[in-house]
Amino acid sequence: MEPNMPYLAPHRSAALVDEPIDLQVRGLVPGERVHVSADLTDEHGVPWSADLSFRADAAGDLDLRSAVPEDAGWHGSDPWGLLHALTAPQPRRWTDHLTGSLRPLAVHIKVRRGRRTIAETLLSRHFLAPGVVREQWRDNTIADLFLPSTPRHGPAVLVLAGAWGGFDWCAEVAAVIASRGRPALALAYFDWEGHHGLPTSIEEIPVEYAVRALDRLLRHPAVSPEGAAVLGISKGAEYALLLAAHDARVRALAVHAPTSHVWESVRADRRRPARSSWSLGGKPLPFLAFDADEAFYEAADKTLLLPFHRRALGTVATHRAPSRIPVARIRGDVTLFSLREDTLWPATEMGQEVANVIATEGGNQRVRHIQLDATGHAVCLPGLPANGVDGDQWRMGRAEAESWQALVDFLGLAPLGAA
Repeated sequence: MEPNMPYLAPHRSAALVDEPIDLQVRGLVPGERVHVSADLTDEHGVPWSADLSFRADAAGDLDLRSAVPEDAGWHGSDPWGLLHALTAPQPRRWTDHLTGSLRPLAVHIKVRRGRRTIAETLLSRHFLAPGVVREQWRDNTIADLFLPSTPRHGPAVLVLAGAWGGFDWCAEVAAVIASRGRPALALAYFDWEGHHGLPTSIEEIPVEYAVRALDRLLRHPAVSPEGAAVLGISKGAEYALLLAAHDARVRALAVHAPTSHVWESVRADRRRPARSSWSLGGKPLPFLAFDADEAFYEAADKTLLLPFHRRALGTVATHRAPSRIPVARIRGDVTLFSLREDTLWPATEMGQEVANVIATEGGNQRVRHIQLDATGHAVCLPGLPANGVDGDQWRMGRAEAESWQALVDFLGLAPLGAA
């Protein structure tokens, strides 16, 4: 190799989507400024791209695991930075829709000196590790079960998505959990388009539906029957908290964007009266209504709901209000994640209230509330594009990495770099 000819050091071209990028550029001029870009096209044909500038160190090396971009808004290193910085032509707040099939993402990385490409590589980012098997349940339970080839000791994980509908978010997360050693069930409980015969709104969804899914999961020959972990986000966190409060088989509970209350139904047509989101024993659970205005229904922008949620919470006079989720009944260990600047509902305040009730009125289980320094609502896997609509992508990317590492530890998954 010619002196001072830049090159990429040996690296993993294929890895799980949540693994940090391990790229290192060698042979640069000390202190030289170069551009590093990433490009991918998602399953829907939408292009995503990122372009960040870096300076080589005193030895002429650039290690993307620790280098800090010189671009505005980047306040420190991020080993997933190139992927977190990916944006589509129309910026998206919800960035978990890159693939429904869970096919690997092909990311083209280029290192440029001026306009000339001096090094490049193609990375294959996987949701499914080799040997993971997917079972599709399409009867009275709509779910995908992911089974690792070499399971780690511990409970299977039931994963519940939020108000995106269907398998969005939960299938990707369940696939990676199984790739890290635990059986994981992605459970779909409604779908805006009514796929698989699911309800088209979150309206009096029976808690018993999740209980039946848990029954079936724990009867599976590849799953320990001694209990399960449950993971939910947003409305899925609401569902997960209810499930854990009514089913002692939930041995561990992790929720993103938690709530302390049952809320009104999530529906597309405001002409339909508000009903409870959930039912139990054939009866709707008491709920808080947030009485959103016409602007919300015209825009269908969930971030417009924050003031309505706050106003509704202000009407609750006591923590014994009927709409409150009975979290003191939860017996498993609990980890709650909230963004300090949640744009949909006050997750940090509600999450702290949940943590306080469990700590003072629950059993002897561990409870932890992790408050993340970012703006938004949905938290995706690290290594996917980060939401840059509500706040800066660097903070959101760091929040996703921090919460995922905590979740890996909490669930006892194979650590990053070991899957």
